[in-house]
Amino acid sequence: MSEELTIVERNKLAELEEGIQRHLDAAASNYFEAGNLLVQIRDNRLYKETHGTFEEYCRDKWTMTKTHANRLIGSAEVTDNLTPTGVIPKSERVVRPLTKLNPDQQREAWAKAIQTAPEGGVTARHVYKIVKDMTEEKKEPEKKKPILKLDVPQEPELISSKFQAAFEAMVSAIKNEKGLKWKETSKKDALKCVGILADIITI
Repeated sequence: MSEELTIVERNKLAELEEGIQRHLDAAASNYFEAGNLLVQIRDNRLYKETHGTFEEYCRDKWTMTKTHANRLIGSAEVTDNLTPTGVIPKSERVVRPLTKLNPDQQREAWAKAIQTAPEGGVTARHVYKIVKDMTEEKKEPEKKKPILKLDVPQEPELISSKFQAAFEAMVSAIKNEKGLKWKETSKKDALKCVGILADIITI
């Protein structure tokens, strides 16, 4: 449901829309100004008299998707954060990867981009690579679990045929239960049984 704007709000909206139109018609480097103007309309809900949502307003007024509008706004916020560095990104595409970082990381990544920029200046591809390197988690190699060998020693010191047969039967039973994913005998109880045998031997 639409809500009526005050005279002050209408005048502000007209001023902002005039600025947005001017910046959108200009070079891509004006993304910063367009984004800042859009965020004022969004945060103050100056679209409420004609549209129910900011998304509808952007689509009808500017033929702009919500995604693109949010990109302009996000890039403008990042650029504002980078202003103290003295070097501002030339286009929204260049600054876009930085929106994934927090303010401190944005400044750090931008400084690296400037320092390591290829000939021709900072490119979107170059910034993307730096952001990727900063956000990529360094996964530790998965530690392999030790394999429990339950085979009879190849050169036993002294094992009777009866003991060997019983041992092999136990190994076979354990392997079968493991193959059944411990459905008939729980892994916990199997370990208890093996532990009892170990205790009998060591006592």
